[in-house]
Amino acid sequence: FDYDLATRERTLRKTQETQRATNEGVTRQIALTEAPSLAEAERRYKAGDVDGALDAYESIVLAGGTSTEVWIGRAWVYWMKALQAEERGEDPRLWLRKGIVDLDGVLLVRPEDASSLTLRGDFFKMLAYHEERLGGEPGASYEAAIADYERALSLDPSKAEWAGGGLDVARKALDRLK
Repeated sequence: FDYDLATRERTLRKTQETQRATNEGVTRQIALTEAPSLAEAERRYKAGDVDGALDAYESIVLAGGTSTEVWIGRAWVYWMKALQAEERGEDPRLWLRKGIVDLDGVLLVRPEDASSLTLRGDFFKMLAYHEERLGGEPGASYEAAIADYERALSLDPSKAEWAGGGLDVARKALDRLK
């Protein structure tokens, strides 16, 4: 699998433009006096208030917050939103794609971040599963998951339990598709 960074960067830019347009619309709808802190967003997430955490992270982004910690935190919220959609019998792929975009941003800034690579691998693996189940082309997502897991393991072998498990699942699923 040849990981096409230029394609990923184009996708990231396009998605960020869409998110910016959406964010501008949201900004017009709410009076943003002061964005919550990152600690407040994390507190809401840990308390199980997924919608409140998403609102907090979105407010931070609208206020100009672009730190990798914000993107990672929001990616985790997107993961939870995907799980909630799945539990309701809804299509979680939009939430998974949003998480991938946030993790793409993290990895553009910190390309050697094995934890973010592993997390993005999990997003790709779950996206592939739902593409397989709901229709789509899961092969490319499984391949992207494998590439992320392999890179994470090469950077930090201590991630073997987390990344290694995902890698095995993604490889078996891809083999099954062939």
